[in-house]
Amino acid sequence: MRLRLTWLLALALLAVTACQSSGENGGDDEPDAAAPVVSPDAAPQPDLDYTLELVELGQDLVELPGGAMQDLSGLAYAGDARYFVVDDGECKLRTFSVSINLDTGLIADVSLDSELTLEDREDCEEVAVHPDGTIYVSDEIDPSVVQHLPSDGRQVVSLAVPAFIQSEQRSNFGFEALAIEADGARFWAANEGSYEADGPLSTQQTGMPLRLQQWDADGNPSGQWGYIAERIPAGTIAFHQLGGIGIVDMEVTDDGRVLVLERTITSLFANDYELYIFEVERDAATEISGIAGLSDATWKPVVKRLLFHRSVSSNFESMTLGPELANGDRSLLVMSEGLGSAPALWSFRLRRVPE
Repeated sequence: MRLRLTWLLALALLAVTACQSSGENGGDDEPDAAAPVVSPDAAPQPDLDYTLELVELGQDLVELPGGAMQDLSGLAYAGDARYFVVDDGECKLRTFSVSINLDTGLIADVSLDSELTLEDREDCEEVAVHPDGTIYVSDEIDPSVVQHLPSDGRQVVSLAVPAFIQSEQRSNFGFEALAIEADGARFWAANEGSYEADGPLSTQQTGMPLRLQQWDADGNPSGQWGYIAERIPAGTIAFHQLGGIGIVDMEVTDDGRVLVLERTITSLFANDYELYIFEVERDAATEISGIAGLSDATWKPVVKRLLFHRSVSSNFESMTLGPELANGDRSLLVMSEGLGSAPALWSFRLRRVPE
């Protein structure tokens, strides 16, 4: 979601007043920002033969070349050294070559290969690559997931979006996250902010309920599971008008493990955020596609298992699994949007740890 500087100026006075109020009312019982929140009713994590471990590689952020770019909101690996990037300002599709050292997982080189404008789009949040070579792009304003040809940007088809989502979405809090399973059998998306009928946005006391939406290979809705977002860190306020909270991307491993990138803005002035990457497990969670409002319903959310948490000073909006490394790990890149600084890539490796 774009976080415009004009919004910062418009809300500056409000932020100062609210932060002062938050400091005056704070106490020792305020929730710890570093402690991820999971509902006490969440189902237990099932037994698995391995766990996932995410390793931050210690490499400095690698800036994306290409001149003045900002609002970069989506990143997807397209095979070999090719990566697609979309922005939510001009809806351009940019193709980058990113060379990864397969022994270390570090980024060796980045170059911009091409760019084009996607057909008939006003908001482009996330991009995912289908096994047939086409791309799908999500929209958080008009909740949609649309297939495009990467060769010329033309639209092809759209996924069927449930009526509940179309009617209950908060403005600018729609499908920020998008993923496609490696075999194309399922699509995934998630709303950045809670739907009106599901309850309020996150506060310092309570994380908001979000919905992980699944489609089958034909683009028909095939499942929906609830997810509890993080609470707003103590000592700050929820900048709901700016967005800056909730799920911003998803990824699915080759064997179907779902990863979620979540962030919470903590300062209007310093561009500060709390960044989280979770693995989610839905086996014992409630399938909620038939529940019209979660606030008054009985349901079990997915289990969130923390893989990474860091306080950061850039707005990271997207992640993608990259090539397999020499030892069998997977490269994982996280991308910042470029508001206030050059957009950049952050390198990780995802490994399986036998139990």
